[in-house]
This record gives sequence, structure tokens and C-alpha cells, in this order.
Amino acid sequence: MRRVVALTALALVIAGCNTRTPERWQIPDGYVGWVVAQYKNPSCTPLPRSDGYILLRIPSSGRLCTSDTQPDGEAFDKYEYVKADGASQEIDQRTMVWGGMASSTGRSFVFLGSEQQLRSSSTSAERLDTLCTTDLQC
Repeated sequence: MRRVVALTALALVIAGCNTRTPERWQIPDGYVGWVVAQYKNPSCTPLPRSDGYILLRIPSSGRLCTSDTQPDGEAFDKYEYVKADGASQEIDQRTMVWGGMASSTGRSFVFLGSEQQLRSSSTSAERLDTLCTTDLQC
């Protein structure tokens, strides 16, 4: 009986966690700057899935649009640079990925580059969110 109670309690704890499918952000090799993912746009295509990840294939503009809903919850996302030949290299999230933010407007923002490049950036996620409200090509 104790075992049943313990397993039931463990199942309830796990079910209560707010997890989601992790994302793999695939960014053109050498890209530096803000990346914007616009969710829930019916004129855009759904995001592909592979090996347990949702794939965000970011174009050279740094702007991605999808009909998928914005993810909610915790996950260990991956960021990688993709070379022209398709080879990829994981980006060090401790030194090159900054300012991850999800807005209530259905957009996610992340800055790729060094901390100094982030500090030198002329914009912020909040400013981009405002700009993207009026210009979807922001």
C-alpha cells in the first residue's frame, strides 16, 4: 500500500511540473544580434519537430514566423550555429545567449553575441516588441 501511495504522490508531483517540449534554435553561422520568433500567425507554417525538439530554423534576417502557439513552461532549449554545408555547432549559452524573453504579444526574443555586443546593441527586447507590433518585418 505504501508503494502505491508513494508512486501516486510521485506521479502528481511530475504532472504538476510545467514542462514543455524543448526547442532547438538553428541560427545562421556567425549571426550576432536579436532574434525574434513570432508565434500564432495563421499565414505562417508550423514548426518542424525532430529528435524530441521543436526546430526554429532562423533565417539570415533573424526573424521567424510560425502558426504554432507560443510555448509555455520550462525546458532545456538548445542554440546552435548552422553553417552553409549544414554542419552545426552548439552555442555556449553562458557566454553567447542573452535576454531570452517571451512577450504577451506572442513573440520570443533572444540576443546572440558576447555580453559586450549585447551592451552595445542599440535596441532591447522590449523596444523590439513594440516595433514588431506595427511592423511584422521588424
